[in-house]
Amino acid sequence: MTFSLHGAESIFKCNACQQGFRQSQDLLRHKCGQSSVERPFQCNVCHKTYKRASALQKHQAAHCTEKPLRCTVCERRFFSSSDFVQHRCDPARDKPLKCPDCEKRFKYASDLQRHRRVHTGEKPYKCPSCDKSFKQREHLNKHQSVHNREQHYKCLWCGERFHELGQLQEHSTQHTADTGAFQVAACLP
Repeated sequence: MTFSLHGAESIFKCNACQQGFRQSQDLLRHKCGQSSVERPFQCNVCHKTYKRASALQKHQAAHCTEKPLRCTVCERRFFSSSDFVQHRCDPARDKPLKCPDCEKRFKYASDLQRHRRVHTGEKPYKCPSCDKSFKQREHLNKHQSVHNREQHYKCLWCGERFHELGQLQEHSTQHTADTGAFQVAACLP
């Protein structure tokens, strides 16, 4: 049965006072004489009410950011021990690919392949501008930006150039360890 509330249709009705609501959560938050007696346990965060203290305690876990219980297979975290015990993790289904060198599992073959480089030391992504190699393409892409920027700072002792003043200062300590002298040349093109 639906009825009108201020010109809008309401489909959720309180059994105690007959007040209508457009959304179920508004009815759940509704407070009237009968509902507060039937549901005396109220959340102090969102004001939702419960018939049993245990139900309120379980609900309040949703507001808690700390979840101390962790599944060692899938890494999912839980607040209550009952939720943790009910958790049924199937690593073979969720992450069917297992690293042959360690216990880590993966959902995608590409993730396993990238992880294996931790064990093998393989660095397949080589910089075309220098002799550096990287395990991941993203690391190579980030590195290549150093070749694309102008190098404004030049070491007066050996001529090596740097993108940032801090890099030059750190490099210069190898030349000035004995004397303590330090000079910077901001190079113009």
